[in-house]
Amino acid sequence: MTNRDRHMRVYRALVALYPKAFRQEYGGDMVQLFCDLLQDQPVRRVWTRTLRDATTSIVIERLEADVSKNSTAASPALAAASAAVLGTGCINGSSSVRALCLVAGPARAMGSGGMTRR
Repeated sequence: MTNRDRHMRVYRALVALYPKAFRQEYGGDMVQLFCDLLQDQPVRRVWTRTLRDATTSIVIERLEADVSKNSTAASPALAAASAAVLGTGCINGSSSVRALCLVAGPARAMGSGGMTRR
């Protein structure tokens, strides 16, 4: 087994932590992208970015899957966990969460009533 094969095997195990529906839709593309990144960038950089993103995105995807499974409103504990994950991602700079923070930040600043005049 080559070094690249080991990295791919570990990454596939990481992808397995995502919800089934998410894996079915995006798993193949994620594995292909990871493989391409390993060829183009230093291994340490690829893993650093991958793990930083995965720590938040796996939790977010699992929370979303749980919420969509249950048609009732999210529990306060789920809301608190989501806020903690999003806050951590905004601070640590995870790419998937950073994009959400860029969108959510201005909306939160404007209040729940939408856009306001200044």
